[in-house]
Amino acid sequence: MAQLVQLQNELSEDLRSHHANVLVIFREEREGQEGLKKVINKTGTTFSLALDTPATQTARYSPGRQVHDSYIIDAEGVIQSILPGTRYNRAQAKDFKAALNKIAERAR
Repeated sequence: MAQLVQLQNELSEDLRSHHANVLVIFREEREGQEGLKKVINKTGTTFSLALDTPATQTARYSPGRQVHDSYIIDAEGVIQSILPGTRYNRAQAKDFKAALNKIAERAR
């Protein structure tokens, strides 16, 4: 949850300027929708949250329980960047900013 707060606090302007959104997929939220409501209340996040429990689709893009990669996907559904991460060492706001800027440069 700390990553949500950090991303919300440090990425809001970058997301606006790049016309980007964040979708967070939870695969370990055992309380289902009620758990997501608690996350929203605790963090104040405005990001879209989704569930993949019991991780039925996650295995297709995240090979292992400790893998927590982040993906930047364009409007056509094409993966533009993969930010590697683990359960305890996830991509930070600076990583997202750098990837968004690199994608914007390639688009020019």
